Amino acid sequence: VLFRSSIEINRMQIGDAFTGIAGPLGQPSELHRYDPKKQTVVFTAGGLGLQHLARPDCRRLCVFGTGVQARIQTSFALRLMPSLDELRYVSVDGAPDPAFEAQFAPRCRPQLATDRDAAVAASDLVITATPGAGPLFSASAVQPGTHLNCVGADTQGKRELPPGLLE
Repeated sequence: VLFRSSIEINRMQIGDAFTGIAGPLGQPSELHRYDPKKQTVVFTAGGLGLQHLARPDCRRLCVFGTGVQARIQTSFALRLMPSLDELRYVSVDGAPDPAFEAQFAPRCRPQLATDRDAAVAASDLVITATPGAGPLFSASAVQPGTHLNCVGADTQGKRELPPGLLE
């Protein structure tokens, strides 16, 4: 299912722009202007971003969360990125989630990550789908070329990414 903003983004050409972006449940998205001389930051929809921005040879996936949204995002990633064969996950309570593991075991090797930073550092793709109570990992854990799909910080006051990551 693609929503209006995803369809518009998919039709865009290099240099195109549009205004009035609405985020989850029609709430406004907060966009920031970054200095293009210092870094490249691209914001796009999850599946669209995976198809067009993630490295096609991604093998290692790290997922924060094991709930409905985490399962949806993981399913999309595994379907869109056939090269993915390792799945590390971080559950809310730090305990194994047998149902999460069983859902993805036919496709890859799900493993509970006990060290968040090590899991991120060893991953090509990181998905965050949590309630967004605070940073989930250190900025220094993110390696060059890592693709991030962050869906949990969907309203003001929520945060999944560490300070300094996008600065």
